[in-house]
Amino acid sequence: MVLNDRSYIFQDMQKSNDRSPQLLPVDALEDSYVLASSQLWDVLCGSERQFHLVNAATSKFLDNLNGQMNVWGDGINTGHFPENITWKLDKNMQLVNLKANEILVPTGTNKLQFTKWQSATSQWKVGPTKGNLVHVQEGKFLDCDGSLWGNGVDTGLFPRNLQWYIKLIPSPQS
Repeated sequence: MVLNDRSYIFQDMQKSNDRSPQLLPVDALEDSYVLASSQLWDVLCGSERQFHLVNAATSKFLDNLNGQMNVWGDGINTGHFPENITWKLDKNMQLVNLKANEILVPTGTNKLQFTKWQSATSQWKVGPTKGNLVHVQEGKFLDCDGSLWGNGVDTGLFPRNLQWYIKLIPSPQS
């Protein structure tokens, strides 16, 4: 399956003995955990591809628990309600939860909530370090507990708390 003309990303050089970058089709990453990268984020933007977000420090999924932002699980077992932990990135770079079909927005108190209201005030990007997700308008990192933290630049004493893996969900076979 081809997502669009940007459906290839560079292989993570840390996992390769070869120091020259290699292009991989995005579908080769299905069911694998890769740190969020700007290149993968661009490919996912507006593609309708579904994925899970797993925190690097806690190995927990980013979760929608009864309409509340949460982290849950072990990062492997998707449980009885996998739609709670399934996300997509719309064309405006907004994180959309599959269960609620709502976007993730800040409340103004470093907390996050879900809303159906589509706006350009809840965009997400990959931050200064691979794996960091930053809320563009707030300028803060997505933290390991599902809240916002910091200034979007300095990763602090526990940088892994701010790193997220993307696990692409295999596309249905057409």
